[in-house]
Amino acid sequence: MKTVVFTGAGAAKADGLPLQTELFHEFFARVAVQTSRTQLANDVASFFETVFGRDPRVAQTSDLPTFEEALGVLELAVNREETVLGVASEQTVTGGGLRLARRQLILALAATVARESMSSTTYHSKLVAALRDRGLLQHVAFITTNYDTLLDHAIEFEGVASGRGTGSLVDYGLRDVLTADAGAHAETRTFPCYKIHGSLNWLYCSACDVLDITYASDGVLRLVDSPQAAKCTVCETVRTPVIVPPSYYKSMSNLYLALVWNRAFQALRQAEHLVFCGYSFPDADMHVKYLVKRAQLNREPAAQPLGVTVVNHYPGKPQEHADAERHRFERFLGGVDVNYSRYSFQDFAANPETVLTP
Repeated sequence: MKTVVFTGAGAAKADGLPLQTELFHEFFARVAVQTSRTQLANDVASFFETVFGRDPRVAQTSDLPTFEEALGVLELAVNREETVLGVASEQTVTGGGLRLARRQLILALAATVARESMSSTTYHSKLVAALRDRGLLQHVAFITTNYDTLLDHAIEFEGVASGRGTGSLVDYGLRDVLTADAGAHAETRTFPCYKIHGSLNWLYCSACDVLDITYASDGVLRLVDSPQAAKCTVCETVRTPVIVPPSYYKSMSNLYLALVWNRAFQALRQAEHLVFCGYSFPDADMHVKYLVKRAQLNREPAAQPLGVTVVNHYPGKPQEHADAERHRFERFLGGVDVNYSRYSFQDFAANPETVLTP
């Protein structure tokens, strides 16, 4: 691949999804019309009241911890085999439990960012269509830290203009462990989309060690609104989306995520141009920094130079924020000429060739 397009939360924000700091504000601002979502809201609110002393049903949600803070506490406790006072350790509905609380937080995320229908007018869709029409898409690999399915949907519905075969166009980097469509009319064209922090539509059964992918944009919502749909069809264990919290401590022990990270590394290592879209190189993403740095160093600089472009501008962005962000990229990627552009993700989606071609 000549180019890797790396998307972060800012790209999803351009299409109307909340940032991590806005997530619970939007979740509790919505009216829970289904009984399942009312119970979900009550479970999440009780967790915040117990652990953080904040009840979002009566307090300002702007005072709530972020998604990364809330999930990070549970993730660390589970991995260290410790308990959190007030949250029962056993995984029962009545007793709570760390794993159940973790799952409810992830479902709150799903209920907030998943969409029952996807528009072809999203900036993600416009970007993929523009790359396709300009003959650039086959030379691009996507890597994203986002859990939503905006990018997946864009590739699925805009990757091929006509004459498409059966099966998915999205290559998650999991082809070796997933059953592919092998029919006579199966589509052979696929486009890399490596979701290194997991995805809301990757449903994992920890008992069977099996990953199911729902390619429909509303697939994950069935886990929220139809608890029966959350169960594994083989053993009836409740499945959970594969999600890595955006915190300093990340567990990468999941086999499927390990495969995705390896594919992402190979794509970065072979790339000539790395474009960061809506991504600010945050300190908590040391795993991402390590991935990029390793790919940067594991090449012959003279024979295979790496160009880096940052597309993370937006109207009204304070100059001090831009300066600090540019410094983070330049400091960590020393030896690489970073093109810190004034393009927004919307600009890039409309005219990707202005960034991807010399």
